[in-house]
Amino acid sequence: QFLTIPMSSPAPRDNGGDDGRQLPTSEEQLEAIGTGTFSYITIFTLVLFNVSYGMEILVTNICFRAMPHTKWGMTDQDRANLVAIAYLGFIIGAFVSGYLADKFGRKPIITIHSLIFVPFTIWSALSFDLATVYLTRFVVGISEGVMLPVAVSLIAELAVPSRRGTMIIAVPGIGFVAGEFVVLLVGLVAMGDQVECEDDCGWWRWVFLSGIIPDIIAWLIMLFYIPESPRYLLLVGETEEAEKAIRQIAIANGAEDCLLDSGRIAPLQPDTRKVSSLELLQPPICWDFFAIVIAWTLFGMGIFGINFLVPILLETDYHYNAQWQFSLLLIFVLAQGISCIFLIWVIDMPDVGRLFLVMSLCLLVVPLWAGAGFAMGQSLLVVGPLALVGMAAANSLYQCFYVYAAERMPTSHRALGIGAANGLSKLSAVAGPIILAALLAHAPHGATFLTLAGSVAVGAAVIFMSSTETLGKRMTDHPDDELGPTERTPLL
Repeated sequence: QFLTIPMSSPAPRDNGGDDGRQLPTSEEQLEAIGTGTFSYITIFTLVLFNVSYGMEILVTNICFRAMPHTKWGMTDQDRANLVAIAYLGFIIGAFVSGYLADKFGRKPIITIHSLIFVPFTIWSALSFDLATVYLTRFVVGISEGVMLPVAVSLIAELAVPSRRGTMIIAVPGIGFVAGEFVVLLVGLVAMGDQVECEDDCGWWRWVFLSGIIPDIIAWLIMLFYIPESPRYLLLVGETEEAEKAIRQIAIANGAEDCLLDSGRIAPLQPDTRKVSSLELLQPPICWDFFAIVIAWTLFGMGIFGINFLVPILLETDYHYNAQWQFSLLLIFVLAQGISCIFLIWVIDMPDVGRLFLVMSLCLLVVPLWAGAGFAMGQSLLVVGPLALVGMAAANSLYQCFYVYAAERMPTSHRALGIGAANGLSKLSAVAGPIILAALLAHAPHGATFLTLAGSVAVGAAVIFMSSTETLGKRMTDHPDDELGPTERTPLL
């Protein structure tokens, strides 16, 4: 429950420099260094981790028809349950990893993820009974929950402040979409001439197994190249180690000459009070935390729900075989990729703001999905574009909250805050498939789209009424800090 760590507020910086000048903060050093080789390799590494995550999000749902239904006694409810149990594991992993990453550092926890993910993914691909699939999918979900929130915390603390939004979005955004794209391509290749096979087709095992490749590559780069977060090192009183990390980044970027004060950083005043994880539930930070959790969960219902729903509708309502289904899903994934590129381009624009962007995306998603709900039963040429554009916008909407949560949570609770909020948002991924499966069985199929549109609309109302803008503001280090000033005035 308690983390005994030095807490943060900048030490009197007029005592830091040898000549009485103020020493720069870690954010000022990162801004001076700018982006370069280190930045791109770090983003690439964390994206690879998230490619595996994106693959795992989709793999069970799209491979379900190829699994041995008759032999294992599988029903349609198992499809929803297998998706849900992986997300349940994610929730547990996110809470545990957030706590541990705030206590022991970001890098060790991310590296532990692969030691869980790789063996259990292999075991999952080699499963010979349904109980083993359930077990391994649950543990793989835990491993992904261990990785994602901590990866977002790490990139937020290593990012150039003026490009923080772009660099954060790139990690889960590109990784998620690329993972979906890769798993669909692997599926198309692996199924070969078994296009019409719908029971006990061996190709599903190869698709399950393929997720370990990007994860292993990322683990090796993380282990030998990427340092611990300088901001975290400052928080625990390791100022010299933080300065070493800053110099490593500057050298890798070819920007050693750009370091301020030879790479020195203003230390943080030590505060040895015991800091409770439960401070997330206390003022002043709790109001933003609750708003993030509620809105992120409701938006998660949209993106995870549509990812579960579309493959089923293509299979049941439009009767496409596996090859056509995978091919059409590639178009949906491509649309999400375009939306991710748009988000990377616009997220750090001056005068736009995180909240304005969120509200704009909500105003796009809701009418599109409501229209798809009322048009359900008509041609795919009518329903498809409405679902497609809505899915792309919903993906961007969900990704925005990785930026917002990372900027709003203090360093002392950042990994836990992101992990808890993102983990709780996955409750919608647990409940969503079960709710949608019930609607598909007992209600007109258009009701599924209306349910997702309503969820996003309620999330928009929550975030509009209760959240604080973070655009251009300095990140805080502990719950009592106020967000730093900004020269930019968001539109909302």
